[in-house]
Amino acid sequence: MGSRGGYLHHVDPARNMARFYVLQVQASLFGEWVLIREWGRIGSAGTVKATPYLTQTEAEDALTRLQRQKLRRGYTPLCEVRAEGVFSLPTPPKSESIPLNLTRPTS
Repeated sequence: MGSRGGYLHHVDPARNMARFYVLQVQASLFGEWVLIREWGRIGSAGTVKATPYLTQTEAEDALTRLQRQKLRRGYTPLCEVRAEGVFSLPTPPKSESIPLNLTRPTS
Protein backbone atom coordinates (compact mmCIF):
# COMPACT_ATOMS: atom_id res chain seq x y z
CA MET A 1 0.00 0.00 0.00
CA GLY A 2 1.48 3.29 -1.03
CA SER A 3 1.31 6.78 0.27
CA ARG A 4 1.37 10.22 -1.28
CA GLY A 5 1.89 13.70 0.10
CA GLY A 6 4.07 16.75 0.28
CA TYR A 7 5.80 19.30 2.48
CA LEU A 8 4.98 23.01 2.06
CA HIS A 9 6.38 26.03 3.82
CA HIS A 10 5.62 29.76 4.00
CA VAL A 11 8.42 32.07 5.12
CA ASP A 12 8.13 35.86 5.36
CA PRO A 13 10.92 37.45 7.45
CA ALA A 14 9.24 40.88 7.33
CA ARG A 15 6.27 39.42 9.24
CA ASN A 16 8.41 36.98 11.28
CA MET A 17 6.45 34.15 9.65
CA ALA A 18 7.91 30.66 9.29
CA ARG A 19 5.16 28.06 8.82
CA PHE A 20 5.06 24.50 7.55
CA TYR A 21 2.24 22.29 6.28
CA VAL A 22 2.63 18.54 5.67
CA LEU A 23 0.03 16.50 3.77
CA GLN A 24 0.07 12.73 3.44
CA VAL A 25 -2.39 10.05 2.28
CA GLN A 26 -1.88 6.54 3.59
CA ALA A 27 -3.85 3.35 4.15
CA SER A 28 -5.13 2.60 7.65
CA LEU A 29 -5.23 -0.77 9.39
CA PHE A 30 -9.02 -0.80 8.96
CA GLY A 31 -9.08 -0.75 5.14
CA GLU A 32 -9.82 2.94 4.73
CA TRP A 33 -7.59 5.76 3.53
CA VAL A 34 -6.50 8.62 5.77
CA LEU A 35 -5.43 12.16 4.93
CA ILE A 36 -2.95 13.23 7.59
CA ARG A 37 -2.24 16.93 7.96
CA GLU A 38 0.37 18.54 10.19
CA TRP A 39 0.97 22.27 10.45
CA GLY A 40 2.66 24.84 12.65
CA ARG A 41 5.66 27.10 13.06
CA ILE A 42 8.97 25.79 11.69
CA GLY A 43 11.06 24.57 14.60
CA SER A 44 8.13 23.78 16.90
CA ALA A 45 5.79 20.84 17.36
CA GLY A 46 2.89 21.00 14.95
CA THR A 47 -0.80 20.20 15.15
CA VAL A 48 -1.85 16.89 13.57
CA LYS A 49 -5.26 16.04 12.15
CA ALA A 50 -6.26 12.75 10.46
CA THR A 51 -9.37 12.55 8.26
CA PRO A 52 -10.58 9.10 7.08
CA TYR A 53 -11.92 8.47 3.54
CA LEU A 54 -13.49 5.34 2.04
CA THR A 55 -11.29 5.32 -1.07
CA GLN A 56 -7.77 6.34 -1.98
CA THR A 57 -9.15 8.58 -4.75
CA GLU A 58 -11.31 10.56 -2.30
CA ALA A 59 -8.35 11.05 0.05
CA GLU A 60 -6.02 12.12 -2.77
CA ASP A 61 -8.64 14.54 -4.13
CA ALA A 62 -8.88 16.14 -0.67
CA LEU A 63 -5.06 16.34 -0.53
CA THR A 64 -4.97 18.05 -3.93
CA ARG A 65 -7.64 20.59 -2.87
CA LEU A 66 -5.76 21.46 0.32
CA GLN A 67 -2.44 21.69 -1.52
CA ARG A 68 -3.91 24.11 -4.07
CA GLN A 69 -5.45 26.19 -1.27
CA LYS A 70 -2.09 26.46 0.53
CA LEU A 71 -0.26 27.35 -2.70
CA ARG A 72 -2.77 30.17 -3.32
CA ARG A 73 -2.02 31.44 0.19
CA GLY A 74 1.70 31.72 -0.47
CA TYR A 75 3.07 28.35 0.63
CA THR A 76 5.93 26.86 -1.42
CA PRO A 77 6.46 23.12 -1.99
CA LEU A 78 9.76 21.73 -0.65
CA CYS A 79 9.36 18.06 -1.53
CA GLU A 80 6.81 15.57 -2.75
CA VAL A 81 6.19 12.11 -1.29
CA ARG A 82 5.04 9.21 -3.46
CA ALA A 83 4.85 5.48 -2.92
CA GLU A 84 8.26 5.14 -4.63
CA GLY A 85 9.98 7.53 -2.18
CA VAL A 86 10.62 11.20 -1.44
CA PHE A 87 11.36 13.50 -4.35
CA SER A 88 13.02 16.81 -3.62
CA LEU A 89 11.92 19.78 -5.66
CA PRO A 90 14.50 22.15 -7.15
CA THR A 91 15.94 24.64 -4.67
CA PRO A 92 16.00 28.34 -5.58
CA PRO A 93 19.31 29.93 -6.60
CA LYS A 94 21.34 31.52 -3.80
CA SER A 95 20.26 35.02 -4.91
CA GLU A 96 16.64 34.15 -4.02
CA SER A 97 17.46 32.77 -0.57
CA ILE A 98 15.88 34.71 2.28
CA PRO A 99 17.63 34.91 5.65
CA LEU A 100 15.30 33.62 8.33
CA ASN A 101 15.04 35.26 11.75
CA LEU A 102 13.18 32.88 14.05
CA THR A 103 13.46 35.10 17.13
CA ARG A 104 10.35 36.73 18.54
CA PRO A 105 10.08 40.48 18.08
CA THR A 106 10.57 42.49 21.25
CA SER A 107 8.06 45.16 22.16
